[in-house]
Amino acid sequence: MDMDPGNELLLSCLRNDRPDIKIAGLRNLKDDDWDALLHASHSSKTTPILYHTLGPFLSNIRIPTQVQQELRQAYHRSAAKNLRVYQQLLKLVGAFNHVGIPVILLKGAHLAELVYGNGALRPMGDLDLLVRKVNLSRASELLLKHGYTPSKQVLDRPLDICHLPAFKGVDSLPIEIHFNIVEPPFCERFDVAELWERSLKASIKGVEVLTLCPEDLLLHLCVHTAIRHGFDNGITPLLDISFSLDRYHREIDGDRILTRAKQWGAIRCVYVMLALSKKMLGSKIPEQIKMQVASGRSDFDPIASAEELLFEKAVPTASNVARLFGNDSWSDKLRLFVRRAFPPPETMPVVEGWGRNRLATSIMYFSRIRGVWKRHARTVWRVMLSDKDTSASMGIENRRNELRDWLTKT
Repeated sequence: MDMDPGNELLLSCLRNDRPDIKIAGLRNLKDDDWDALLHASHSSKTTPILYHTLGPFLSNIRIPTQVQQELRQAYHRSAAKNLRVYQQLLKLVGAFNHVGIPVILLKGAHLAELVYGNGALRPMGDLDLLVRKVNLSRASELLLKHGYTPSKQVLDRPLDICHLPAFKGVDSLPIEIHFNIVEPPFCERFDVAELWERSLKASIKGVEVLTLCPEDLLLHLCVHTAIRHGFDNGITPLLDISFSLDRYHREIDGDRILTRAKQWGAIRCVYVMLALSKKMLGSKIPEQIKMQVASGRSDFDPIASAEELLFEKAVPTASNVARLFGNDSWSDKLRLFVRRAFPPPETMPVVEGWGRNRLATSIMYFSRIRGVWKRHARTVWRVMLSDKDTSASMGIENRRNELRDWLTKT
């Protein structure tokens, strides 16, 4: 693919290359090149890690003063923000520990301190905690007690998601309480209790925490990025994988990753994510995992497709709305609409928090359809009016859907 020059420079800086190779590539950059690099890092939210990466080479290369200042300021802003975030997080974890509710730190909460080793390097937009399903009510009550309020459930999202609606507090990041780490069909292929059995103890600033084991961490990162996000969250997940592979290179067992990936039906997700991480960042992949990804179609390259989608910039569009305006037959569209608008009643109370009775279920269906229409009516109207930007966003989302469909096949 033809990559933006700024993104090319950014990847060359963040790649796992020898120092002399990095210095040679940076010495001859012009001011415009540095501006493009800085813009790319801002767009991908990687400016703090770019500053950290360039630090050892500052005496060997010339960086414009203004660029240096922006890099430094971004790093220190991130450090200050994440310091506050971890104060919030550790206070909550301590409260969970006090009442006997075990929690496992997920994604950024785990990665920033324990994998990156520097809280400033990994941006966080929310805090994800895994609790056992039996503890969901108690966990919710504890958050309410500490001043958090549940956000309104986004009604158009699948009701079989793996977490409660986000809890929001004053001057704090949203908290998402998970009871699983992946969505169907993947969560149907293993028992979440296995994650708890393999979890590891760690300590952050004197507070005892639990984390996923390295193999489960990598599987989670791969599936979450590929399926949940459809590669719409840039290169940060690739950095997460690269840092995780470096941090746990002595503990990671490639055979165990492959065994669990096959059990979850996520082998394609793992291959694509690790292949991208190796190609773009020079990540060191366990020897047992051979990077062989064949789509079985001459007109579809999953690696190239994923790489292009990483850098696509478009107005976010709901996956299922995009499918309704895709190339599927009308019968497929009707089945999709019915499936999403009227999910099985037994899945509704888990996410919506309603009781299990016929009247409540009927009210929930009505509320759901009204919420879906309210949320997406404007997008639907714009598509029907052939708005170019909306149609382009739909096209990009359906490319993500095509890749998702390929990745979920076993």
